[in-house]
Parts: sequence; structure tokens; C-alpha cells
Amino acid sequence: MLQKITYTSKEANSYVYFVLSSTSDFDPDCVTEALEIQPSSTRLKGDPIPKTTNWEVRREVGSSPDLKTATHEIISLLKDKVNQIKDIKVKYNLNAHLIYKVDIDVHPDISTPYFPLDVEIISFLHAISAEVDIDIYKADSRGIHLK
Repeated sequence: MLQKITYTSKEANSYVYFVLSSTSDFDPDCVTEALEIQPSSTRLKGDPIPKTTNWEVRREVGSSPDLKTATHEIISLLKDKVNQIKDIKVKYNLNAHLIYKVDIDVHPDISTPYFPLDVEIISFLHAISAEVDIDIYKADSRGIHLK
């Protein structure tokens, strides 16, 4: 079902993150230990929210249209951990997602972001059976539509 894209703010604040999540309870520290990577954040499932426990690595993009650099930073961090990721996904019943949270500035002089799903990224995501989510919002650096 199509939904209207909403305005988030005056400033574009895009970011890319890789998340391992589950609606079941698991200890995010177990993922940290298995991958030997410090997450950008973790979140424990709550009642009623949040509905999932998450372990995530995130890179801020801000107003830059360059999502490729941030995506490759994340993939570079994780690409040698494919077997560990596959093992912990099975052990803890986790889902893997690469998520783009993108603010598109409606200002006509601002470049729109581009999505860098090249062979290296797709190969990594396929190897760990990850999904890609793209969440798009409008930003209005001119402030015209936010009044």
C-alpha cells in the first residue's frame, strides 16, 4: 500500500545501518562477543515497545547524497564475519537488515541521495541472507512546507 511521504525536518539527516534483530529475547552482548565488533547501539525488546531486540552498526550521512561511502564502511567492517553472522542468526533466530533512512530535501538545488547497491554489497547481503529496507522522508531546508 502506498503512503504519502512525510516531512521530518528542515535539515536532511540520512543514515545507513546494519541491524541484527529478533522478536525473541536475546542478549545483544552475545552478538558483540561473536563478531568482536562494538555496535553503534543496542536495544532490548520491551512491553509494549520496542517490539524487537536489536544490535546495530550505524553510519551517519547527514545531508550528503553519498550513501555509498557509509554503506561500504559498514560492509567493510562486517564482510570477514559472514560465517559468524550466519551462525548467530541461526543460534538466536535473528533477522539481518541493511537499512537506509533517507531524507530527501525538496529544495530544487539540492542533490538527491543515490543508493549504491553494487556487486560487493549485494554479494555480502546475499551471503548472510539479509534484506534491504529503504525508509524515505522529505526534508525542507527552505522551510516552506513545514509552516
